[in-house]
Amino acid sequence: MNILTAALAVASYAPKGKGPDAPPPVHYNPMVMGVTGLLALAVVVCTIVALVGRPRWRWYALGSACVFFGLRVLDQVVSMISPAPGVTLGDPMALGVAVVMIGMNLWVFLGMPADDFYESRDPRFRLPDDSALPHN
Repeated sequence: MNILTAALAVASYAPKGKGPDAPPPVHYNPMVMGVTGLLALAVVVCTIVALVGRPRWRWYALGSACVFFGLRVLDQVVSMISPAPGVTLGDPMALGVAVVMIGMNLWVFLGMPADDFYESRDPRFRLPDDSALPHN
């Protein structure tokens, strides 16, 4: 879900069509687009490495996802409370999706199944093979 949502967030900046009947381009702040792109890239990379089974990377994935979706929550809340002139009001559905994504990330990366998964991948927690021990 992280990978898909981050990719869709970056894709939302793409032009929406070509030709005379295309909607006018939306002018986004290049700084906002750059930060969003870098955060989305961090979410994707950290999530992929965490899913491979690197225990430390789950914290990076969780942190980058919370920052990424937290900024989306902040953006929606601010645009609902005091929208800028000429800008549409915040979208309650987008706010809900961002909150749910934060909750899902907390559940996935901090839950007991995640602990079991990462402990099975970490060599410090593996039990030694007892076949080499003498049996009486």
